[in-house]
Amino acid sequence: MKSRRLCAALLWLFACGDDDGTINPDSGMDSGPGTDSGAVDAGGTDAGPGPDDAGPGDAGTDAAAPTGWTVRTHPCPGINRTDAFFVDADGTMWLGCGSGTVGDGLFVSSDGGASWAIPATQPANVLTSFRVLSVHRGFDDLVYVAGEGPARSMVISLDTSSAPFAAETVLTRGTTVGTSFLASPFLTTASGAAFADSFNGSDALYRPDSSVDDAAASWVDAGDWETDGGSHQILDLVALGERFVGCGSTIAEPPLVFLPSEAADAEPWEMTPIDLVGSGLGSYTGEMWGVAASDDRVVAVGVDQDNDIGKIFVSGADRYSQSDYTQIDVDPLLPSRVSGADSTWARGVCMRGDRVVVVGEIQPLGAGDNTGFVLESLDGGATFADVTPEGSPDTWSKCSLEGDVLRVAGAGAVAIQN
Repeated sequence: MKSRRLCAALLWLFACGDDDGTINPDSGMDSGPGTDSGAVDAGGTDAGPGPDDAGPGDAGTDAAAPTGWTVRTHPCPGINRTDAFFVDADGTMWLGCGSGTVGDGLFVSSDGGASWAIPATQPANVLTSFRVLSVHRGFDDLVYVAGEGPARSMVISLDTSSAPFAAETVLTRGTTVGTSFLASPFLTTASGAAFADSFNGSDALYRPDSSVDDAAASWVDAGDWETDGGSHQILDLVALGERFVGCGSTIAEPPLVFLPSEAADAEPWEMTPIDLVGSGLGSYTGEMWGVAASDDRVVAVGVDQDNDIGKIFVSGADRYSQSDYTQIDVDPLLPSRVSGADSTWARGVCMRGDRVVVVGEIQPLGAGDNTGFVLESLDGGATFADVTPEGSPDTWSKCSLEGDVLRVAGAGAVAIQN
């Protein structure tokens, strides 16, 4: 996927003063003075190598020690997770505040999180009142922002090739059931097809290509995307070619992955739910919060709600067969950090080749020395090492592998592995 450099657009953007909606405080982790650029001065700490918490004999644990990290703050407040996170090929980071207590705002950083700004748009101030729940750069090099915005907008696009960024509505709330919801996740494919899902329900809309206009009624109702006839909730979604792979569902259901339907007459948006905890793995309820997919494997991560244990599922040769998934508990991967009173929760996953990274949290959040965790596998999910950076926030919820660089985002912080 092509990624335009932001060039003059970002130079113009970061030169703006405080009157354009940017923020200019010193951040909590910054030990030095702030900047006067009108962007957020995030400062940062170089965590450096840390100890390997994985002791000998711990099943599924590598011996590798963490490498150096740079940890910096970001402007979305509170201890809530950060679900809207995307990294361009040139390292530009896009981050939304939608799941925080104060949910409005999209922030961008082109300097590794040292400074952040709300992009200036035309029309003006679109993003300062947009509850951003999902963000990604799409097939046409536009940045797509989803959630809930002004004038009943659900999804907008940003053309970052000029300044201010031209903002256009992609999807607006309709007036009928199934066409009006908080949009997330939202995803486009290489051809321009798009899937918009309900953030807190099972409604969904689909467009076959980018020629469909912005009226929700013009999109296809994809609310029956489940081939099992049920009603499930998608918590994360990725594109695999022109089809989609997701995961969910709710606290009252077993953890599920959603794979492209194999039926000959299947619609492009139709997905088949796979129950990950059938016979042989032990039945329990819980959600899958993050998914990554390639031609080689599917990895889904989440939590066993009945036993308060974070879970990682790695598919084998037959991803449509429940029995072919390997189930990995997070607790044994963090032996020196998880006590009997603690519980773990895997929140996000990213994958590039055989490198798999899982991020999450130790609960109760903020209790004692509990922080978010980062687990890394270099063998396709067969083993994992604890590579958590020092100075981690209460939770890490998203990660990105762009090239060989790992970036993670969480509650008020981002980290880049050096």
